[in-house]
Parts: sequence; structure tokens; C-alpha cells
Amino acid sequence: MKRIQNIKSFIYIWIVIFLILGIYPSLNFDKIQLIFIFIAFVIYVIYSIDIGFFNKIYDIWMKLAEVLGKVSSTIIMFFLYFFLFTPISLILKLLSKDLLKKNIDKKCNSYWLKRESQPQSMKNQF
Repeated sequence: MKRIQNIKSFIYIWIVIFLILGIYPSLNFDKIQLIFIFIAFVIYVIYSIDIGFFNKIYDIWMKLAEVLGKVSSTIIMFFLYFFLFTPISLILKLLSKDLLKKNIDKKCNSYWLKRESQPQSMKNQF
């Protein structure tokens, strides 16, 4: 049942995309692109007759989306790590900053920090 709902959503999204592509040029006083409106109409007619037609298309699209998701997340993480975290780390090391207080101080008896205020009730935390 969930798969059918996902396929329906997939079809509706593509119908809307093609309708937007067809109508959007009219906002700039250009001609409406009838080919895109026709494609949206054809998708709707096929959907009305046999939703099973879109099973294979949906599967292919989901596999493509999974691959694109893996590739794009890897690229995003690469850029975050090498162009954000690495320069910040180098700057903090040059400035001798220890934000996590990981350095060991042999003169210190304890690493416990005294609280400035006592914790309040744990009810209604948000």
C-alpha cells in the first residue's frame, strides 16, 4: 500500500513539474510550451488507465536517486572536512587553543568543573 502511495506521489510531482515547465514561459509574456502540457496530460491519462505502468520507471528513478544521494553526500562531506574543519583546526593549533580541554595538566588535582547553578527540573525541557 505504501509503495502505491509513493508511486502516486511520484506521478503527481512529475505532472506538476511538466505543467510548470509548460506555463512558466507565459510569465515572461512568451508562448506557453504545449509540449510540456501534453506530456503532463499523457502521464495523467496513463496513470488513470494503469498505475502499474510506472512501477519500473519508479524503481529506476529511486535507484538513480540513491546513487546521486551517495555521490552528493560524499562530495559535500569532502568539502566540509577539507575546506571548513581542517582550516579551523590548523588555526586553533597555531593559536594553541584547546576548546575541548583535552590537554593534561599535571598540577591540577581534578578535572571536575564546579557548577555555577544547580540543575532545574527535568520537566518541560523544551
